[in-house]
Amino acid sequence: MTENPQHLADTSAWIQALRPGATGPWPAELKSLITERRLGIQPVIRVELLSGARSEAEYRQLSDSLDALPLLEMTQPVWGEAERLGFSLRKRGINIPVTDFLIAATAIVHKCTLHHRDRHFPLIARHSSLKVLEIPD
Repeated sequence: MTENPQHLADTSAWIQALRPGATGPWPAELKSLITERRLGIQPVIRVELLSGARSEAEYRQLSDSLDALPLLEMTQPVWGEAERLGFSLRKRGINIPVTDFLIAATAIVHKCTLHHRDRHFPLIARHSSLKVLEIPD
């Protein structure tokens, strides 16, 4: 087990694993990353996941589960990295939501691989040090 998580799962990856009837290798891999404490959670992802809860009970259960994950804090270096990413990509004509810059910057600063199913992260990775793994269908 490790003290610092090496992986971060974007909201898109969580949804892929948590949807009813989810199959394939990703749900099992996500569970393994959680069990081995190699997966962290990021505040924006946490907000996105919890805002999608369908009931108070589901909200509480999900919140408790996410509380168990190491928190990858949005420190000043994360904000600075997000600002730099936003500036450099928009200068190239690439428009990406600010939330994705914040998630990518968190992964970069905390040296995590970002698991995702989002078309924006490969664009960010092409122009930065972001490490990404697109999860399969």
